[in-house]
Amino acid sequence: MKTTTLRHGRIELALHELRAGSGRALLLLHGRGERSPSALPEEVSAWPGPVFALDFTGHGASQLSRGGCYTADGLMGDADSALR
Repeated sequence: MKTTTLRHGRIELALHELRAGSGRALLLLHGRGERSPSALPEEVSAWPGPVFALDFTGHGASQLSRGGCYTADGLMGDADSALR
């Protein structure tokens, strides 16, 4: 699994490439207190394009936030960084 480091403000986020490919990409987002899967989940295996998974701030391989910032707006900012 290839991991790319992204920036959202002062935080380094981990974006995992679960499957390479061409075409429209799929971004997987995990729940609160969880982390991205380490392998392509069976339920998305039929997706024809590349698949990525983001570790939100303070989760998985992403950096912890000193001030917390685990609000819906902050986590959606993480997702926006991955989509860019």
